Amino acid sequence: MSETVPTLLEELLRLDATENPAELLQWVCSRPLDLNGLLAGIHHLLTKFRLRSAFVLGMLLAKNGYQHTTISLALSLGGIFYGKPEEEARGLAQLPGQLDRLSRKEQGRLYDEIVNPVVQQMLKPGVGRSFADDELLRLIEICKAAIPPLRPLFDWNAPVPALSLEALQQQGRARARLFNHPLPTARVRRRAVVFMKDFYIARRIFAAMQAHEWQVTLHATPGWGITPQDCHTVLELCRQQDAELLVLYFDQVVSPTQAQAFHELLTQLRQEKPTLKRVVVACDAWYFRKGLVEGEPDLQFGPLFQQLMGHVDAVWTSDSPSLTTWETPLFAGKVLHAHLPHAGHMASPDRPLIPQMLYVGYQLDWYLWPRMYWLLAARRLGLPVVQKEHLFVPQTALVPKGDEALMVYGQHLQRLREATCCLHFTRKENLHCIVTHRSFEAPLNGALLVQEYAPDMHRFFIPGEHYLEFNSIAEFVAVSRFITQRREEAEEIRRSGNAFARAQYSDDKLLGYLEKFLWRDC
Repeated sequence: MSETVPTLLEELLRLDATENPAELLQWVCSRPLDLNGLLAGIHHLLTKFRLRSAFVLGMLLAKNGYQHTTISLALSLGGIFYGKPEEEARGLAQLPGQLDRLSRKEQGRLYDEIVNPVVQQMLKPGVGRSFADDELLRLIEICKAAIPPLRPLFDWNAPVPALSLEALQQQGRARARLFNHPLPTARVRRRAVVFMKDFYIARRIFAAMQAHEWQVTLHATPGWGITPQDCHTVLELCRQQDAELLVLYFDQVVSPTQAQAFHELLTQLRQEKPTLKRVVVACDAWYFRKGLVEGEPDLQFGPLFQQLMGHVDAVWTSDSPSLTTWETPLFAGKVLHAHLPHAGHMASPDRPLIPQMLYVGYQLDWYLWPRMYWLLAARRLGLPVVQKEHLFVPQTALVPKGDEALMVYGQHLQRLREATCCLHFTRKENLHCIVTHRSFEAPLNGALLVQEYAPDMHRFFIPGEHYLEFNSIAEFVAVSRFITQRREEAEEIRRSGNAFARAQYSDDKLLGYLEKFLWRDC
């Protein structure tokens, strides 16, 4: 990058702040052409969501005959955002070929630096704007062009396969690599302390341990913050109860503002109670996976976190068992790939299967924008999908706490049970598909799970035997037809999934897996 580029970027941002595109153009046209500098400028403007100025510069270069991936991104994204279909089409026409000439690593960099953050900002309430369905469908065409892995998923012209129960089960058994977790030989009444923020996960674990006849105390913080008094209280609880187990929340442990407090607490406990088992619950381990290229190194942890892991006996998680992070010495022998308890919520199918899929989530999660296209596809193709918003993870900041959190969570599971068929999407903003809480909740409560393909799910359930999965619009349509046209076979999968989930993932079994993992000789 030339020495003039930083100055150019600074000047472009200054001119953008004046909200006068004519002044920006006049300034650019009065300078000697520095193509590399202008391309870097457009890239920089896009990363700052200065979309209008990036769009204007992209148009200027395109109309002077220049072509580049960054120009095409500015034209296509700016064109759809500002209602300029000619520029949108111009950028979209160039984009696929340009992206295909890049390496997967370069494609991933563009996704991380431009495509994902810009699309999020375009859709974010209060920042972007509202889009009609036809605009959102055009936006996915831009995303498909810019993100090659998405192209086969959202191929509207792919033939719809015909599904049969036998073929689904045969394919699913070939894919499955189920975990085989051992159980303790006898039940021991353990003494535990649960220390984490007050939300439904903490309440689920606490209620399950109580029902398991463990002596357990919950110290719940009102939010992410952890005070010295919290740590002192937990230390005293572990002393008073002669605790054998302390359960913490991973996201609070890795938070830079909380890590030091946890470090001091765990250091003290290690000195006073060397036999105490320390477990961190990780609900979002998928976040460690970086980049679009499979096998790329995942997130690297700093010295303080590495010291913390020296005080931890287990990481309890289920969303991403294939993370390369788990294979590093830092986590060796410390990861229990098992789901979290559900506070006793289980049920058998008590009514016939309704061939209509319930989706629990928001119409447009701006930060999970790839998921919305399944709903767009369902509407466009007339698939039997009904959508309801979350109960226990509301779009407002008013997340239920205390006993209310567990009550609302129970209402959520009751809704899945009554629907009998649950549609679920698994793709996160890094485009990796994960195993989620819904992956267990639906089959445990008697609903047929219809879920977006997630390879790690095959470690917990057998697709085609315990649930139905899809990995493209064509497969989504095929699964929908299977449920409506071959209802008896779909019912068989539903009941098989429920029986397997209840046998393998009841609260008693999950706590048993944890106990055996921590006390291997029990």
